[in-house]
Amino acid sequence: MNLMEADISLRSSSLGDQLGPYDRTATAVQLFRFSAETFNPHRIHYDKDYAAVEGHPERLVQAHLLGAFLGAACASWAGAGHQLKNLQWSNRSPVYVDQAISIFGNVYSIDRDGDAIFIKLDLRILSIDGSVCVEGQADIII
Repeated sequence: MNLMEADISLRSSSLGDQLGPYDRTATAVQLFRFSAETFNPHRIHYDKDYAAVEGHPERLVQAHLLGAFLGAACASWAGAGHQLKNLQWSNRSPVYVDQAISIFGNVYSIDRDGDAIFIKLDLRILSIDGSVCVEGQADIII
């Protein structure tokens, strides 16, 4: 779905509408760069051997990178001209480098004030096996 189609579909959304999937896979380069850009020195995100010492099979995707993925999904669904007013999330299970994930949203509140539409979304990131990795909420104005 392109941004214009996303904008049209979110503008005409109804309570209970499902959004997604918005698919992502974090790469090793992405994890390293995100750690550098956010001044996150924890080796668990970029050193596979160290991640094993901590009991993980692979490098962990940073919580804030998962949050960035959520924000990008909301932007894609809302289209041009939106405002992401609030984004919050809670990690439920680890996401590892090169692990495919899908982001889904559910419209649970819609309020209109003139031309503005205030939409509240429940968000979740699922692993390929369907387990919940992240749950969250977003408030969007379009």
